[in-house]
Amino acid sequence: MAQAPDHDDASATGAPLQDRRFTGPLATPTQIAMEKRALRLRDHPDVVACRDAFAEKMKADPVAQIPEGAAALEVSLDQWVMTLIQWVLNGDTARPQIVWTVEDTPKRWFGHAMPGAAAAGDNPDHIYRNAFLDGESEYVVEGRVPANGPAQLALEIYRGSPSDTPMTTQSAKSPDLGNQVSLVTTDKMEIDADGRFTVTIGKNAGPVTNNHLLLEDGPMTFAARDMLSDWSQEPCTLSIRRTAGPEAPPPASDEEMVARIVAGLPGFVTFWSGFKNMWLGGIGDNRVTGPVAREGGWGYLAAGRYKLSDDEALVFETRTGNAPYTGFMVMNLWMVLDVPAWKANVSLNKAQVRPNPDGSITYVLSRRDPGVANWIDTSGVSHGIFLLRWQIVPPETQAADLLQSMRLVKLADLERVIAPDVPRMDELGRARQIAARKRAFETRLGKLEG
Repeated sequence: MAQAPDHDDASATGAPLQDRRFTGPLATPTQIAMEKRALRLRDHPDVVACRDAFAEKMKADPVAQIPEGAAALEVSLDQWVMTLIQWVLNGDTARPQIVWTVEDTPKRWFGHAMPGAAAAGDNPDHIYRNAFLDGESEYVVEGRVPANGPAQLALEIYRGSPSDTPMTTQSAKSPDLGNQVSLVTTDKMEIDADGRFTVTIGKNAGPVTNNHLLLEDGPMTFAARDMLSDWSQEPCTLSIRRTAGPEAPPPASDEEMVARIVAGLPGFVTFWSGFKNMWLGGIGDNRVTGPVAREGGWGYLAAGRYKLSDDEALVFETRTGNAPYTGFMVMNLWMVLDVPAWKANVSLNKAQVRPNPDGSITYVLSRRDPGVANWIDTSGVSHGIFLLRWQIVPPETQAADLLQSMRLVKLADLERVIAPDVPRMDELGRARQIAARKRAFETRLGKLEG
């Protein structure tokens, strides 16, 4: 297997990363046990053989014929395999657990190194947790929004099992999977003074409430998305339990899990490696699609592919639309982030950007540092995918007001193209920016013990 990019051997505090233990909503015993089991099953000979066989098949993909796509193939495949393994391990609908399963950036904690795990377009500003449910059962989710909580927590039900996620036909107006059943968000939920809430889940809609998620027949996926507009924000505490349903079968053994992983891997990787081809109806080089509304009405998204020579840049002029969350990120051609998010400006959220005096934001996407504060760093890669997000958008905001322009320019002409009051950044400022970025990213894991 390819070796995924990883953290340095020491954290920002100087403590060895492999010895670090944390407390917090993500560092749960269930999470740690699941990760260690996932690492063990990843190395099972049957899983390795299936993964390697599929790597050969992926070489026929048109993206694999592009140098940047070929270079990113192995690490992207490894991230999909790790996601599938975790989803299969977490697929017991009678004993559901909410665990953190999609995180592109590797981490070291609790004595093990966890590689990246991806689906497509996963945001470094989001904490993606999930559980798998049965439409014939009923469930209750209990949670707490901390004082320094995320800009928003979204709880969603969509159709699909761990290895099978259906999707409708994609178009330039449909950025999501198209199989959402229900959605609730913390800005509309009933939450007590201490930040605590209860959400019921079942086919029976019951009384009208903002704290209920509707199920349908068949396999269902529960997805929780903490949207961090600042990496210092703490994710919500979440737990789930089944309150009614069919008799529970015995828990699956490692051997049964391996069989499920091997059976599901070809379809799972085919789906996610192909997502780039149908996403938004197909995206093109150096042109942008969107902004388009997200499924459930909680935000907007715009995206495209960049193709840049060393002396070129894409300049974006945007407005926030008064959205509490805005973000810009780049990915490889497989829609996977394969550069650790703490290491470079592969993404910028609302807390990390420096707006222009009039409140607008100018981003410059390029292979080389343009000396602009809001530089989106391709890490030297010439061909990849960019994605802009506006989330928790006020109802009066119009999509056309969010992205003002995108221009392909020569870096030599940049100072003439952008306004004089666009914030700049010198080499020392950039080094400080990246150092602060690393420190902030570490806080996402929780509070370091000791």
